[in-house]
Amino acid sequence: MGETLQVVTYLTADHQFSLLVRVSSPPQHTFNHGLGFDFESIEWRTKAGGMWQERVVISATAFQAGSSHRRSISQLQVTDATKGGVII
Repeated sequence: MGETLQVVTYLTADHQFSLLVRVSSPPQHTFNHGLGFDFESIEWRTKAGGMWQERVVISATAFQAGSSHRRSISQLQVTDATKGGVII
């Protein structure tokens, strides 16, 4: 089967944090009813003048850089939306 992109979003009036994952079957890593979830990117957007604008995008490749082990993100916890504070 093909892959789809799933977005998990934390949203306030002026800040949006998104965790994008690829959902695939058959998966590389199975743990949820036969579906695989592969981290794609984290995005932080802010609203200015009624339009959403990207502030920071961290791709899976950039997040993996410098590590000899596979890194992945499954959840975000926003600690300070106005400054982009997130625990991964």
